[in-house]
Amino acid sequence: MNSIDKELLEKLQDAIKVLGEVEHALEEALTPPKLRPCPFCGKPVIYHTTVYQKLDQRGFPCDSTRYYWVKCYDHDCNVNPETKWRLTKEEAAEDWNNRCEEISNGQVK
Repeated sequence: MNSIDKELLEKLQDAIKVLGEVEHALEEALTPPKLRPCPFCGKPVIYHTTVYQKLDQRGFPCDSTRYYWVKCYDHDCNVNPETKWRLTKEEAAEDWNNRCEEISNGQVK
């Protein structure tokens, strides 16, 4: 293998390493925050999203905003709580995962 081939191989290996790091960073960025289970039924919950379109005076869409929220849709849940609409999944997850102090056997944890 001549020096040009070695140099090219080294550049390709470096590029593959960088691509792997970029792929990992993208995967982490695109993975939404983990959600705690429903505090009432204990079942897993999911993100929901909707696009709310504002209309101009003529009734035509002029602006749209995507909102995210978390809600328990389990049929056996007697409460089906949900968060407010938020602009990011992170905000919705923070609202959902934020719980008041937990009480166990009459003691605040």
